[in-house]
Amino acid sequence: MGFGEDQQSFLRYCQVERRLSPHTKRSYGQTLDQYAAYCQTTHLDPYDVESARRYLYALYEADAKTTTVSQKVSCLKQFGKFIARENGGEPLFHGLTSPKRRKSLPTFAVPSEVEQLLHAAAAEEDPFMRARDVAIVEMLYGTGMRVA
Repeated sequence: MGFGEDQQSFLRYCQVERRLSPHTKRSYGQTLDQYAAYCQTTHLDPYDVESARRYLYALYEADAKTTTVSQKVSCLKQFGKFIARENGGEPLFHGLTSPKRRKSLPTFAVPSEVEQLLHAAAAEEDPFMRARDVAIVEMLYGTGMRVA
């Protein structure tokens, strides 16, 4: 069986047995298509872990985000486990590791921005809506709550 047939079998497995969302299935399909294209243009074996490492390195070189690379690693590892399950043996891409995610500091509103929100809320004509909006802004800012 070739890589294309294995890819189609894997995507059917993701849909039928694992019941992954259509978005995940589409993402896995795109990743495997990109990986196959990379291996074809560079004349590498798509079933070799070194080919996968070179593919991931090419993504780093193209300034891909760590979340994107992590998703690609996850897809390749899942594909490797599937192939091992179907054919027996060790998972193909067992040695791949995901990059560490950078932790970013949260953004926050400065006092002048909060004052603008309060003035906008206080400009409401309906007294109930005005009191509600002011209370919401003061509660969010005063407690440090996140909107999410």
